[in-house]
Amino acid sequence: MIIDSHQHAFRDTEEQIRINKSAGVDKVWLFPTRIHPETAHNINEFSAEFAKLMTNLSGGKIDDTAFITAIDETASIAAGNPGFFTGFGICPSGMDFDATARWI
Repeated sequence: MIIDSHQHAFRDTEEQIRINKSAGVDKVWLFPTRIHPETAHNINEFSAEFAKLMTNLSGGKIDDTAFITAIDETASIAAGNPGFFTGFGICPSGMDFDATARWI
């Protein structure tokens, strides 16, 4: 049986693969992320990671560099594990048609 999933990139790729395989997941469509709560060591670090998410959800401006870094991370993970991960792209919201087309 093929079970597939979409996920955001973990900082520890090998752990992400191990967790998925132990759950029977054969393939993951990997979305870029700027938020890594799995790296937190305490409640303050965890809260700081989720504050980034809340900024995003509330329409706060996110620097384009953060998007590019997340895309580069996803592309690297997918290229290094092509049988398991397929990368998926993201685009900042709120751009007009021409800016979105240039971004893509």
